[in-house]
Amino acid sequence: LLAMKGSIIFLSLVFLPLVKSDDTEDPSLSYRADVYNYEDPTNWLNQTFVLLRATERHWHRGNSMCLKSEFTRKNDKGVFFHNVTYRAATLTEDGRGVLSKHTIQIKIKVVKEKGRQPKLSIKEVKKGNPKNNEMFSEYWPVLYSGASCIILGGFGEPYVKNSCTMWVPLDLVDDVDPACYYIILSECTTPLYKGYESEMPTCDILDSLGNGPK
Repeated sequence: LLAMKGSIIFLSLVFLPLVKSDDTEDPSLSYRADVYNYEDPTNWLNQTFVLLRATERHWHRGNSMCLKSEFTRKNDKGVFFHNVTYRAATLTEDGRGVLSKHTIQIKIKVVKEKGRQPKLSIKEVKKGNPKNNEMFSEYWPVLYSGASCIILGGFGEPYVKNSCTMWVPLDLVDDVDPACYYIILSECTTPLYKGYESEMPTCDILDSLGNGPK
């Protein structure tokens, strides 16, 4: 009986730390919100990116083929400037349909709030305007960020999947960390459109022929 009583006391002492009287986080534990520590893309935005994957049902592939976001500069406020090039279906004056090449300038700012998922503030800058008039402004949540990919998408309740896009540095399209594929396939809505691989043969041919009508 004494031995049994001693065992009960021992077990009580072992499991006592698991009973908490308040909401203070235990520093010896990792919590779901700690994932935000792996979503800040600040260190990786000074590169040229291409679209490698996108949730198919929410991606209008004909509106933005051959998509590439090229880093140009960063200012002292932590804003990254990129030139985005893409091809979109347009009609020429004689009624022919062509995939015209377009370029816009955007500025990207990482927005971080305590206890919240980091976001990218993406704004188009109107060229030729001395005040850098913004044509549009969007916020994109960052699901994951690493050296070989940035995945944009919501991070909600467990087992809830959101639409996502995966951007990779142009220099690493053939050497993407397998973890990037695992994350987007397991955490995001599928099927995924294979943007870069599907479009590059067409993009290369169009580039060899010139930009086409603007």
